[in-house]
Amino acid sequence: MTWDEFRNDWYPEHVACFTGIPAWMAKLEKASDGPATRDVMKRWYGVLRDVELDDAKRASHRMHAGEFDEPKGFDRHPAAIRKACGVSRRNAEANKPRYDADGNRTYACLLCLDDGLVRCWHPATVADAAKTGSVPFPAYSCVLRCTCNAGDQQPQIGQSPRFDSKQALPFSGCVSDRKEQQRLLDWIANREPIRPENFEPDFESQTMAF
Repeated sequence: MTWDEFRNDWYPEHVACFTGIPAWMAKLEKASDGPATRDVMKRWYGVLRDVELDDAKRASHRMHAGEFDEPKGFDRHPAAIRKACGVSRRNAEANKPRYDADGNRTYACLLCLDDGLVRCWHPATVADAAKTGSVPFPAYSCVLRCTCNAGDQQPQIGQSPRFDSKQALPFSGCVSDRKEQQRLLDWIANREPIRPENFEPDFESQTMAF
């Protein structure tokens, strides 16, 4: 969160939950060697700057509701909020785009390109093509959750089937593309997953997880 979000959004929300904080801050400032309130706020912000604003607000409400223990001493509140938001921060960090030294986008998973979803031929279309030896019209595609960490983070809908290279063939383009249709027929004949051609040359030397 930004400094303005911390100061104007999260802090008032947190104080509304823990109303003793302003008096505690004022007591500190009145002490002869006590820190100024702004200095304390800056240090609190230093602890929470990597936390998303909405996550921090939710954590404040959760702590106020007793979902996790309030630490002894208001000075430990920022660390407790940060810890409560740890999973959200790690997930956000894992989902950030990655770039190499030359500024080119890189991916942890070359199958889904870190999206978590794999577009494949629909099982009904595959079954019809296997029976007739030609891709039916109309042909259909489906989306499966990838087997990588990004796939783990995709919301579970119904059975949320996972991609299985023995059962599904990923593809690019559209279902009417003749090259993709021939690739499907070859895959059915050989029962070997075939790599789609939508990956850029930079990926050619890397091992594909199919």
